[in-house]
Amino acid sequence: MNGIKFDVYDNEGKISKFEQRVDKIDLEVKGVEKKYSDDPQLTKMREDFNEVLLSLQATLGLFFSDMNTYMEDNSLSADEKNNIISYKTSLEQKRVELNNQLNVVVEYLNGIEDIDQARVIEINASKDGLNTAISNLFTNIDVVCSDNVFTNTEITAIVTYFGKTNLAINECKNTIDY
Repeated sequence: MNGIKFDVYDNEGKISKFEQRVDKIDLEVKGVEKKYSDDPQLTKMREDFNEVLLSLQATLGLFFSDMNTYMEDNSLSADEKNNIISYKTSLEQKRVELNNQLNVVVEYLNGIEDIDQARVIEINASKDGLNTAISNLFTNIDVVCSDNVFTNTEITAIVTYFGKTNLAINECKNTIDY
């Protein structure tokens, strides 16, 4: 077998053609392959960084999902407020862990002769961006927690700051990936 080919019809009679060949799949897989150094120290740094980053991103995603549920009735119960405090504590711990991992990378880079300092500046800027995004997210959530009511403006702000925090996490990953 060298491939799959079929047509898909929808209810309105439109046709979509689907063709998949082994050589195309192989080419696509090779196209996204990344080459990393074989240095064990770099491998460990990359694994540690990715573990902390994924943990932070997972916590942020769960927090956002629960916040969406909490915002549905425009009010905040005592249990929901306690859950928010737990999420904030967890997110803060993971933010500190990620900052520590970023500091390890910066120390490593500063130990390399002729390192392009622009890279170190980019890492520090992405770390600062993440810290600011999380701080702004917490500030907006604290406003809601103070009066236990979600206004439309507060809901929009919270959703926006969750998005900005996620973008800041991705920026840290992209900066470190080089």
